[in-house]
Amino acid sequence: MILKLPHIGPAPGPAPGPARGLRNHISAIEDIMPTLLDLANVATEVEFDGVSLVPALMSADAQLPSRDLFFQFHRGSEPDPYRNIAVLRGDYKLVQPVGRGAQAFARDSARFELYNLAQDPNETTDLAADYPAYVNTLVEAYDSWFADTRLNATGQQVIWMGDERQNPVTLTLQRQILSSEMEARIEEIELAKGPVRLKAWVTIDGQDNGFEFIEIERLDE
Repeated sequence: MILKLPHIGPAPGPAPGPARGLRNHISAIEDIMPTLLDLANVATEVEFDGVSLVPALMSADAQLPSRDLFFQFHRGSEPDPYRNIAVLRGDYKLVQPVGRGAQAFARDSARFELYNLAQDPNETTDLAADYPAYVNTLVEAYDSWFADTRLNATGQQVIWMGDERQNPVTLTLQRQILSSEMEARIEEIELAKGPVRLKAWVTIDGQDNGFEFIEIERLDE
């Protein structure tokens, strides 16, 4: 999980223009939309998870609101609590790494690590044993965030196919994929109306291989 990535971006706009120089603020992808809308002077009543970075662009002395940032990566229809997670609060980062390597994930095998990114940006020294209370605080913050994200969750997301406004539909697969030079084409598959689960793979030398993407096109009736 990459959490430290530099970004370079111009900020044209009304005077006074952006103050040139480096910023060391922590931000995330959810900050991009409110930042762009702010730069374009577009008002909206939408409540974003992110914040506008324009104050930091315009002034090297500006401070962004204090907040926790939560990250979770998973595959499948439903996210598992604590699987591939990280929490950022100030200089500290909480990580739960079980499930990313050879060890299979299970909730009872979750292991939390704590790093001070200001002093240890390469995350070489785990401080969890030194600050167990702070680890518990960040875990509780994650628990609250995870519960909030699941309040109106609808389970497995439905992808509409056959609509003239998006034809063809491209599905991506985040699993073992075939080489991008390989291609398979299957003509005239009939899909029943209503919810349907579609699986596609090619078996090569006894190994099932998923596709990097699948394109589904509705044909004229």
